[in-house]
Amino acid sequence: MEINRKHVMTPKQELAHAFYLAWTSSSVKSFNLATDEITRLSKVVPPEEIFECKLDAHKILKMRDSIVQDKMSDSTTFCCYCGIEQGERWHCCGENHFERFSEMYEDSQNEIVEMELEDLIRHEGIA
Repeated sequence: MEINRKHVMTPKQELAHAFYLAWTSSSVKSFNLATDEITRLSKVVPPEEIFECKLDAHKILKMRDSIVQDKMSDSTTFCCYCGIEQGERWHCCGENHFERFSEMYEDSQNEIVEMELEDLIRHEGIA
């Protein structure tokens, strides 16, 4: 499933998100990508604000747990191909395959959670 991300984050928001990704990475490759991003952004974000970004990353972890818990018990269905909520539609992406969050593969669940986290980071003023 490929989800388009149209969100623009500030460097502080990106740094907090990179810390979060490093802390939750499940592979060496994703950890290395996150730490490379941390290194790059640490040159842009003032040193006195980096600790604040780490605190924000902790908030993101808590928000992620809350999103997953809510979604696992929700009966909302999503398109199996693009992750968009079914709503009133009978088909999406030329098919009629929909599933609840709890029925999705873990990779698809993570994409939806990450998309919601990016929205929350942007809208709630984290970082």
